[in-house]
Amino acid sequence: MDISLLLAMILLVLTGLPHGALDPVLAYRHHVYTSKWGAFGFYATYLGITLLALATWIYQPVVSLLCFLAYSMVHFGRDWQHELPFKGLAYGCIILGSPALFHSQQVHEIFQIISFGHSPEWLVHALQISVGLGMALMLPTKSQLSTKLWLEQIGLFCTAIIFEPLWYFLIYFCFLHSPKHLLEEWKHLSHLQKKVAIKVMVTITFATCLLVLVLSQQLSSVEVTFSELSYQAMFIGLATLTIPHMLLMAWIQHSTTPPRSSIITKVNTNVV
Repeated sequence: MDISLLLAMILLVLTGLPHGALDPVLAYRHHVYTSKWGAFGFYATYLGITLLALATWIYQPVVSLLCFLAYSMVHFGRDWQHELPFKGLAYGCIILGSPALFHSQQVHEIFQIISFGHSPEWLVHALQISVGLGMALMLPTKSQLSTKLWLEQIGLFCTAIIFEPLWYFLIYFCFLHSPKHLLEEWKHLSHLQKKVAIKVMVTITFATCLLVLVLSQQLSSVEVTFSELSYQAMFIGLATLTIPHMLLMAWIQHSTTPPRSSIITKVNTNVV
């Protein structure tokens, strides 16, 4: 058994999964559901989308992997959407593509594992190109970017050089992306909501691990090594859970953004 992979999965469970497990609390706070039956419908829909994404990955792994890379760039880019153009897409492109520049063979091997041996090499080349695209998108606003963004970007770029792709991703996801999301949402919760949120996150994280364990047991009947099973559980699991998470975040952002006409009216009123 590869101890480093076991540690990676533990780290992902303890620091990565909880930020998605907060979704039911956010959904309730933003009135996606307001009753017990509404909660049941929310959980059923969330699980249904996840299982549909999983089924799609099993039958169309290359297409699913390509989509996963694309929507991950968009999702991670939102960490800096207020400072970078195109909703922070430049940041997402650089973050996701950097490991392919320095560890292309390892990235290709991971893609082979999680696509069940079907991943073409052009996916790695596409990631390498995405870094250049991200830098090109950042150039027009380079003088306006904050020191914090530059330090984070440079730090992650160095991390991509030093660490193998799996640990680079875990460092970013578990110590930057997830905490940033959790802290941002946590400060808007009341004391009572925080107590409920902790219970919900622990329950859903445990349930997610149980579901992944059951699915892994099914896959273990095939000739799959522990290493391959670990990569598949981590990346395919995250890929399928990210879809309903992104949909919820997009709905919340849309519902909390005032219409453009009302903004213009407010500005005109202030001017007058």
